Amino acid sequence: MSVNRNRHSDVIWGDNPASVEDIRDIIRTLESDLTAMEEPLPRELAEGNVYLRYRRYNILVDLVRLHARIGESDRALARWRELMTFQWSALPGALQKTADGTGTGIGDVAIRSLKELPGYAEIARQQRVAEWWSNAPSLRTAHRAQLPVDERIAGVSLIWSKARDGFAWFDHVPDLDWDRAYRETLTEAIAAPDTLAYYRVLERFVARLQDGHSNVYLPEPLRSHQARPGLRTRMVEGKVVVVSIADAGLVEAGLKVGDELLAIDGQPVRDYAERTIRPYVGASTPQDMAVRMFEYRLLAGEEAKPAALRFSGANGRTFDVAAPRSGYRTGPKPADVPLFRLRDDGIAVLRATQFENDASARALGESFERMGNARGLIVDLRGNGGGNTSYGLKILAHLTRERIPSMRSYYRENVPFDAASSSVPSDTWRRILESDSASTETRQFDGPVVVLIDARTFSAAEDTAAIFRLMRRGTIIGMPSGGSTGQPLLFDLPGGGKARICVKRDTYPDGTTFVGSGVQPDIEVAETIEDIRTGRDGALDRAVAEILGSGPR
Repeated sequence: MSVNRNRHSDVIWGDNPASVEDIRDIIRTLESDLTAMEEPLPRELAEGNVYLRYRRYNILVDLVRLHARIGESDRALARWRELMTFQWSALPGALQKTADGTGTGIGDVAIRSLKELPGYAEIARQQRVAEWWSNAPSLRTAHRAQLPVDERIAGVSLIWSKARDGFAWFDHVPDLDWDRAYRETLTEAIAAPDTLAYYRVLERFVARLQDGHSNVYLPEPLRSHQARPGLRTRMVEGKVVVVSIADAGLVEAGLKVGDELLAIDGQPVRDYAERTIRPYVGASTPQDMAVRMFEYRLLAGEEAKPAALRFSGANGRTFDVAAPRSGYRTGPKPADVPLFRLRDDGIAVLRATQFENDASARALGESFERMGNARGLIVDLRGNGGGNTSYGLKILAHLTRERIPSMRSYYRENVPFDAASSSVPSDTWRRILESDSASTETRQFDGPVVVLIDARTFSAAEDTAAIFRLMRRGTIIGMPSGGSTGQPLLFDLPGGGKARICVKRDTYPDGTTFVGSGVQPDIEVAETIEDIRTGRDGALDRAVAEILGSGPR
């Protein structure tokens, strides 16, 4: 079927000249394929394989264009109505070469002409339903200092319904009665004195799911309440310590990397974090919660209000500083560290700091010849907050000639028809199609490999570490990863903000999961305060020792 479609694509999509009879020959070929799809075995197989199912969809799209091109409007509309049995959507990208439907080709003009015919009315009604259902335009209201009560109720209800139907990890919060939480949140939302307070209510509501891929984003006008000063902290050895300083004024005031943060605005730092941060943050593991509380969110506050901070230095001296959250003078930036480097001891180190793009995979590919007889490779996933797992797979493809194993992914398929036909309560799951993939790389590194992870290794970076473990290709060193992955559903809220809910469940092939626990290292190496003060990298040192064979067993 794909071969037949491709053979005639220059006429269907390239608008190449063709006689009416030539086009009808193509139509007959495609219709023969549709008939084959209606045989019992292909039809049943297609319900389990989305790619096979959408071969029929693609052929129907082709037929709509071809019938419209030769003026057979009734047949074109009939095929279009068949398309709508697959999914209700405006289909501009499927039927026309330009996503906005403004193409000037023969087929594009013919498609637009169909919309002027009375027979298009039924299709148009279904498209309007799809627009309403998918985009909820009436709930995407503008920001105001105080939203009316109906909009506040609508926002809570939208979050409740999206999570109730699609959230993938309710079993990780078995004591959560989501419907009761909804009723309680409605009362709080109605009583909220302004939009900022309302969004804080929404944050607490979603935080009850305790999931790192489910959260609320403030509207742009309110983000000045989340400004941070020019320093970063982290929980290390049970203490909150400074790990970087960007504000030159704080350096001049005597603040140093490794100093311990004792208090914020006069409150002990732990008490402050428990009161002002934990209720608004969702995390599935203690290590991810610690990152969010003491690194990402701890010092956030109103842009115009400096943070009053008390520190203890390495010498035990206690001192106070006022750290501005905006307008501060930045000091010299640290020198850029290359993504790939070959150490003097012959060990290659690849820093995969993010998977929003393929920068790290490209750095490895471009430097592959330099590795030569490298004694080993260290892939550093620490601090990688994720992105797209495919970029991690591009790195892993350089490490094996075998097929790369895949995780298992599922989503909830709660169909009202099933509920109507059964009296037994159930929650149906559908597996997303995936399979082990062959490496597409012709250049593989056969030497020892170590992967470094920590609590800030998250999402797609965790997928990469988990797949590396399935490959049995080397050792994982560091600390347990964040323990959260999946596909979040992002949607707009009244007042200009957004929310997202995790709707994909990922597990190892045997059904066990790292969500809620994290990918576990083979060798644990925890960061120390002394490491931070001296710049020593204990996990990297342990990885080098593992490769060189000098590490403890």
